[in-house]
Amino acid sequence: MRLLLLAYIALTSLLSGCATSPLSAPAVELKRGDRVGILVETSDTLTHTHVGTTVFNNFSTPYPYDMALKSKVYQTVENTVKAAGLQAVNLSAAGVGSSDLSGLIESSGNQWRTGPGKEAALTRLKSDLNLRAVVIIRTARALAMVECSGGPCNFRYVNEPGLFTRSVFGPTRYFAVAAYQWNLYSLDPVADLARVKPLVDTVYLPSTPLRGFKDPADFKKLTADELAPVLEGILESVQTAATVAVQSLNVK
Repeated sequence: MRLLLLAYIALTSLLSGCATSPLSAPAVELKRGDRVGILVETSDTLTHTHVGTTVFNNFSTPYPYDMALKSKVYQTVENTVKAAGLQAVNLSAAGVGSSDLSGLIESSGNQWRTGPGKEAALTRLKSDLNLRAVVIIRTARALAMVECSGGPCNFRYVNEPGLFTRSVFGPTRYFAVAAYQWNLYSLDPVADLARVKPLVDTVYLPSTPLRGFKDPADFKKLTADELAPVLEGILESVQTAATVAVQSLNVK
């Protein structure tokens, strides 16, 4: 219990430190029927990242099973956007990629502004595609768990979405980690709502404990069926973040 309390205090402190900044969300308000662009850039591969008692026990194994991870992440976000009465626009189908959107909106001091050289991209999104906001999800390094044992806390990260496991002289703990970077660009007024509350806190620890997860027959060679609960856990995290993202758009 004491270890859980220490971990909670450490995570709360870290979240407060990350979220404390002069940045704040502008008054964003969308109407039902407004158009929101969605871009998901990730692979379909789930990766098993294990941290054991020593570094010699650690490993990372990709599993390129055909589990349609990318399309299911997209569908989860799309369904959430549509459920709020907004129109979802597939940016990949519209010829918009990550390079077009990278650095689109940035902060300067406590103000938001269009990124250098991104004026034409912003104009295209607003005028040609008639978008009010853009949701971007990309594979990125993410926090999987926080461990505290009386001394400094350890923060465990993964580089790919998938299964994270941890064991130290005992039972293994299992987590599904949605290792994604989120951007939620409001195009007018310009802002990245993924960098302010509440979304910044929601996506900070995208790790879902897999309680009741059965130990696999071969710990270093998981089957697609054994990874199915991991996929469900990742989509659960994405659904939670997508719900908060839509709420941040303040749809009327």
